[in-house]
Amino acid sequence: MTSELKTIFKSGFTRVGFPLGGEGCEGFVRRQGDGIKKSTKSISLLPAKANTPLSSERESHSRKTKLKKIFSVFILFTFLLFTSFLTDPKVPELQKYCLDNFGTKNMSDFIYVSVKEQKLYLVKSNEIVKSYPISTSKYGVGELANTLKTPKGLHYIRDKQGQNAPLGGILVNGKYTGQIANIQTQPIDTQKDDVTTRILWLMGCEHGVNRGKDKDSFCRLIYIHGTPEEGLIGRPASHGCIRMLNKDVIDLYNKATLGMYVLIL
Repeated sequence: MTSELKTIFKSGFTRVGFPLGGEGCEGFVRRQGDGIKKSTKSISLLPAKANTPLSSERESHSRKTKLKKIFSVFILFTFLLFTSFLTDPKVPELQKYCLDNFGTKNMSDFIYVSVKEQKLYLVKSNEIVKSYPISTSKYGVGELANTLKTPKGLHYIRDKQGQNAPLGGILVNGKYTGQIANIQTQPIDTQKDDVTTRILWLMGCEHGVNRGKDKDSFCRLIYIHGTPEEGLIGRPASHGCIRMLNKDVIDLYNKATLGMYVLIL
């Protein structure tokens, strides 16, 4: 041991800090009589950090763990973002709207048609379980007869027709004609208004608004139905009804029940 180190250990010392990595310590303080002086020498007490295969493996494992945590947070954020879109429009707000405006209660299962979004939402047990692209009237919204407009307000499913019709089967007066429509997947207006595959026939709930006299949705034959003009789905294109893709209307037909409320806004 050098005379310098012997002097330090005899007089006592206090460590004031190490540089990162333990490469040396310049902060030793020693007592000399009544005064305190800082050592001017740098003394290495810790060995240099060895770059061994084991330490490299640990660093690699640590990086992988951090990446896994970051990925997990990203997946959680994406899921929450996705579910927020599924719950918009918010079901409680629609239920409150119906309660305040129509006095309807216990609306745990219903259909919501958004004219603005050109979407139909199926609600079951107070949650949106499915959404479908649709087409409402190209002439806008309205309740008067002979205007070819889609009526707004609260309705319910009065009848279901076309149970055994094939996909694309043309229905007249609710019955399959034996003819299959030529389904257009391009945005082509065929100038026809064929009703295909399935029908959900709507009855208005609001007397003087969408029910009775010249404002009766049921008498106007307002349906939710399939269409040969699938290429126009997602934009206003119908003659008053609510059009759906043929496979979608079968799915909705099987899930919706007679008497289920249909809110069109």
